[in-house]
Amino acid sequence: MTLNSYTLPRCPQFAEFDLSARVMNEETTQHLADVFSRLDRRNDQLGLARHDPSDVNAYQPFLWLYGHHRHVSVRWVIRFLKLPELIAPRLWRKLLRIPPSVAPTSYHHLGRAYWHAMNWDQPDAEFWRERLTWICQQALQDSLKYQGRTCWGVGRPYRSQHGLKSPDLPCAHTTARVGSLMLLADSVLGSKEYLAAALDSAMVLCEQFRWHSKPNGQLTVSYWPDTDDEVINIASDVAILLANLLAASQQDELFVQNLAGLVRMIISEQGPDGQWFYGTADYNKLRGFGDYADSHHTGMVIYSLLRVLESGQLEPDLAEQVVRTVQKGLAYYCEKFFGPDGMIYEFPTTRIREASVVGYSEAAVCLCDAVASRFIPAELASSLNLADLACAIVEQAVRRYVDKKHWDVASYRYGNRRVKLRSIRWGSGALMEATSHILDLKSNEVL
Repeated sequence: MTLNSYTLPRCPQFAEFDLSARVMNEETTQHLADVFSRLDRRNDQLGLARHDPSDVNAYQPFLWLYGHHRHVSVRWVIRFLKLPELIAPRLWRKLLRIPPSVAPTSYHHLGRAYWHAMNWDQPDAEFWRERLTWICQQALQDSLKYQGRTCWGVGRPYRSQHGLKSPDLPCAHTTARVGSLMLLADSVLGSKEYLAAALDSAMVLCEQFRWHSKPNGQLTVSYWPDTDDEVINIASDVAILLANLLAASQQDELFVQNLAGLVRMIISEQGPDGQWFYGTADYNKLRGFGDYADSHHTGMVIYSLLRVLESGQLEPDLAEQVVRTVQKGLAYYCEKFFGPDGMIYEFPTTRIREASVVGYSEAAVCLCDAVASRFIPAELASSLNLADLACAIVEQAVRRYVDKKHWDVASYRYGNRRVKLRSIRWGSGALMEATSHILDLKSNEVL
């Protein structure tokens, strides 16, 4: 499947956006549509296998160094050895003999981008439908069989807190996200193999991963089948899959119990000011991790809870708690992480480190979901300026991360320097999903 049959919009020059007028006008809308199509063509040119921001961590000497990273001297050695990342990240990986690989979450981002494009680009809806079919078929071909069920790993050796993980070991993050894509594809493409893959994903997560019980019916799910970690955004990924399967009449008592337990845990882990840390309080204490909230994981948790609410699969009392939790979290998110011009910062306490392109993209997705949600009151949406902020975020992401000459998307920025890895999961795919999402809302006059 290539883009040869698709005619790109005529946009010989990339025009800068006017952020003084935040609400999207027709000119801005056309610019974003142009960007989306050009990024998709660039992905076709480069293929799905790419280098990744974290792939160096699974190779020596970094594998050893990260195992001893608690020592201050080791941290400085890591920083020194990673300086080539700022100058020539792809060449550096070639010298380290790190092969490119396909990150399964790329399927999630691209698949959702094509699904949204079917809505906002009606003249070419059939083309985007074919693209969605193609990316789902690629995902199925790249799946694992674990205990006889379909699921997904990370596509490459992966260094975690628990040592080196094999590409053949399923991962909760990728399995939940690609499983959700399979279910979404089934709803528009009507393929039994997609529904079967989504069900398999949920069963692997429920039966083969480690679930910890907490007080008051709370549950956590591990990142890997053989670990005891308790990552909050991973729980939110799994909650979306379970909720949407139940909404699709795939009833299973295990899904019902686990969904409610995960949601109760996420509610309990919210801090008094509305933030979530990366891991649960128990896990951070056990592993000696510092408590911190970051931009893109916060956005993921918020829109996950919104999507669980939209599924209608929570008991009324629990749903009411989730509504209050989401509104509180959204207010914290908008007030702590964003500048008035759409700039996003990685951490709320020090507005020094700019968020990655994923931070921008997940924020845009989060705010788009919030703008369209019936669970966010109009007064709150207006006071937080959600619609204008969502537009500004996408525009800033395109301005600051897209190379308008080659149409590559950088993964990070360090000052004025972009780190251009050409990643999909940490680059073009995430940005395409955000761009397509906001164009979808614009076409339906939500924005």
